This record gives sequence, structure tokens and C-alpha cells, in this order.
Amino acid sequence: MNNLNLITLASLPTWELLVIIIFSMIGLYVIAILVIYFLMKRVQKKAFSELDSLIVYEKERMQFVNDLVAVLEASNYHLKDNIKVVVDEQNDLLSSKRVDMSKAKQQTDFLLIYFQKLLKEKGIRKKEPFAKYYEDINKYLFIDSESDNYPYKKYNNLAAKYNSFLSLGLFSILTHGKNNPQAPTL
Repeated sequence: MNNLNLITLASLPTWELLVIIIFSMIGLYVIAILVIYFLMKRVQKKAFSELDSLIVYEKERMQFVNDLVAVLEASNYHLKDNIKVVVDEQNDLLSSKRVDMSKAKQQTDFLLIYFQKLLKEKGIRKKEPFAKYYEDINKYLFIDSESDNYPYKKYNNLAAKYNSFLSLGLFSILTHGKNNPQAPTL
């Protein structure tokens, strides 16, 4: 019979076994970090690409507000100065190179709600040309974020997935920093 000198885990000294286990755990940890990192980068690219595509929609919403402001002023309904300032700030924000979408959406929502209330309080929501604007405000103002036609739904889902990668504590070594900013929820 052949006498083979096989090395088994049971025949190893305890310290060698511990070294093997520790290096195996470190290796698995590094592999897991790399896999998570590449998955996160892929989702990050999709999320911020979707966010950039929403700028066009936000500009469309603001153009609606600008049209309504022009119609109101042409019909001798004077707006308060602070509302004119918000409208101007919003136009400047949306025309800048770097758009803060969270702020842009909030301000446009505020303006839409304000004008909806203004048309109602002035008693002109059923008069032409304001009736069409009053009806269209609801088209641009989405109150229910769970609705199927919510325009920010796809982005919010991607942002939540991306932000969940960033919040994984064991993998925070590679995920935090200015190259991986949090994605705002809209």
C-alpha cells in the first residue's frame, strides 16, 4: 500500500489554520467590496443619467408657469414682487449649467400650487383663458408619488437603489467621497 503524506486541515498547526482562515476572510471581503463597488457604479450611472433627462421635463413645467405668468400680467393681474423673484430665480436655476433638481422641482411645485390657489381665489379659474391653465396645473403638479404616471418614479427607484449601496456600512471604504454623491429623491 502507498503511504501518501497528505496534508489535511486537521494535520495543520492551529496558528497556520488561523492564518489561512483570516486571509480567506480578507480575500472574500475584498472580492465582495469590488463586486458591490462595480454594481454601485453601474446604478450610479443610470440614476444620474435619468436625473439629467428630467431637466427637460422640469424646464417644460417652468415654461408652463412662465406662460401663465405672461397671461396673468397681460390680463392686468399683478403678481406680488416676491413671487416674481421666485419665478426669476427658478428661470435662472434651470438655465444654469449645474441644475439642483431637488430645489428646481420644489420651487416649480411651489409656483404651481401658488398659481392654482391664485386662480381659485381671484375667481378666474373658470374664465377663459385661465380655465385651460387651471386644468393643466394638475397635469404638471403630481401630488401622488405612487401614481403610475409619476414622471419621477423611475429616477426615484434608481436613486433609492444607488443610495442603498452608499449606505452599506461594511463597504463604505470605497463608496463615500465626492465621486459618489448621494442622489436626491424627488
